[in-house]
Amino acid sequence: MMLTTMAMLSSEKGKPDDALLRRALTRYAFNTKQRAEAPRDVIAALEWAAKNTENVDTLADLDVVHTVLDEITTRRRDNKRMAAVTTKKYRGILHNALEFAVIKKALAANPLTGLTWISIRTSTEVDRRSVVNPAQGRAFLAAVREHAPSGPRLVALYGAMLY
Repeated sequence: MMLTTMAMLSSEKGKPDDALLRRALTRYAFNTKQRAEAPRDVIAALEWAAKNTENVDTLADLDVVHTVLDEITTRRRDNKRMAAVTTKKYRGILHNALEFAVIKKALAANPLTGLTWISIRTSTEVDRRSVVNPAQGRAFLAAVREHAPSGPRLVALYGAMLY
């Protein structure tokens, strides 16, 4: 939800530091147990976010939904798409939040239902550069065998995993 909220910000004027805002949203805004113990800078950041976030009903517009989906599935450090598993996770979180908005009657229908949005496909091919080769596997098992007392049992475990 933090990423969705960050994507729904309507203004940059007076915006707190990104790290502070993310911490405030993650640790306090969406965590009712800690909200009462929030420091002053966090409270100020949450008040700013409450005043400068678009209303949920703007998500009825499919262009806004596409923008939010793109925003929540893009890495900040290099502007590349997140991994497929992460993308699906965040899309699922947004879908559940929008279902909750429908239940609370903030939206007439979930705009993600039936929406065609192409995410990254996962690769089924193993990259040979990231897998232990047979010589490395044998050297690894020999090193594990030397560790007493559990070495022989761990050799069996790791051997089964390698071969």
